[in-house]
Amino acid sequence: MALRRLGAWSGLALAALLAASYVLGGPMPRAGTPPTQLLVFLRAHSETQEWSWFLLCGPGLIAGPWFLGALSARLWAADQGRRELVAAGFGSGLIAGALLAAAGVTWGLFVYLGTQITNGSLLLLLAESRHFAEGSISFPAAGAVIAFTLAARGRLPAWRLIAVLGAAAAGLQLANGVYDFAADGVTGALGPASFAALLAWLIGTSLALVPGAASLPSPRETPAADRLLRPPPGRDGGGGVHAGVAAADRLTRWATRPAPSDERA
Repeated sequence: MALRRLGAWSGLALAALLAASYVLGGPMPRAGTPPTQLLVFLRAHSETQEWSWFLLCGPGLIAGPWFLGALSARLWAADQGRRELVAAGFGSGLIAGALLAAAGVTWGLFVYLGTQITNGSLLLLLAESRHFAEGSISFPAAGAVIAFTLAARGRLPAWRLIAVLGAAAAGLQLANGVYDFAADGVTGALGPASFAALLAWLIGTSLALVPGAASLPSPRETPAADRLLRPPPGRDGGGGVHAGVAAADRLTRWATRPAPSDERA
């Protein structure tokens, strides 16, 4: 139960880490900034850039999978008819996390080793990895928000508020991804707005998860298991078994019976 609560609260931790990383990182130089200016920027903000990278690519990559797993497990157990949506949200979240982790490698090289790189083209390449990551992550992030929001309908408290936050987050994320491509990484106010909307959805969904974390049913408490193990009408609970269980037992005995001997007496 403690692990379930920890998983539910991990969304709030993820939102806090994302916000802190974003604030510490500050506005990155525009796409295509000359390498000499990139070096000036990096020398002036090296410490805050290092903390920004660490929070996002260190603890952030712990809290993110925990929240993704907690949300998926909660919604998966809540409604069998919406498991396709839960799977789509889980897959989209995994892709977003993988893109973040991959971009974190090149971004970390820029942050920690940028001042030692003498090749201007290589320095520009490493710096641009953050711009490309922000644009590409927008699409799977929007997909995850849409899928999870639809799957949570009627299954999480305050779903209408979550739906409003989800619509805003998904719409702004998609707009930011498209505009980032069209404007070569210069999105203006759209970038911070899409980021803030995603944080709001994360916080709202995490708070909605917490009340249900303690009541998440175990596999034997689910309706399917209950129907399987419940005695049929007209039989007492002591000796009655479900017909499906009895049939499976007979099939198992038949499959494991000894083979007849080929020798005849």
